[in-house]
Amino acid sequence: MSGQTYVDILMEPGVLAHAAVIQGADGSMKVGGPSAASAGFRVSTGEAQTLANAFRNSSHVQSGGFQLAGVHYEVVRADARSIYGKQRGPEGGGVIAVKTDKVFLIGTYDKSEQHETAASVVESLADPLISQGE
Repeated sequence: MSGQTYVDILMEPGVLAHAAVIQGADGSMKVGGPSAASAGFRVSTGEAQTLANAFRNSSHVQSGGFQLAGVHYEVVRADARSIYGKQRGPEGGGVIAVKTDKVFLIGTYDKSEQHETAASVVESLADPLISQGE
C-alpha cells in the first residue's frame, strides 16, 4: 500500500486531527520527509530524524520532549515500538507515533479526544504491518 493509503486509513475514523507516514523506518533508519501526510501537516526532515533517534534511545526526548510539525510535545510514554506525546497548555491534544519495520505511523489528536482512542487507531494499523514485516 502507498503512504497516502495509510494516511487515509488513519484519518477515516474521524478521531485524528492529522496523520503522516514516514518511509524509512527499517534498520537503516534513513529518514526523508514524510511520504504522505494529511492536509496541513508538515513534518520536517529534522523532526523525523529526531523521532527515528528516539525509537533507538528515548532518553533525550524523555527529558526534553520533541517537535512534530512545529508543535512541541512532552513524552508520556516511549519504548522501541511507540512514542506518545502530550501538548501542554490550553491547546491540549497529543501525538501517537508507532514504528513498524519500514515506516513510522504518526497521528495527532485534539484535546477533545481521549489519547486511548487515538492510540487505538494508530496502533491497530501498526499491528498487521508489524506482523507482515512492513
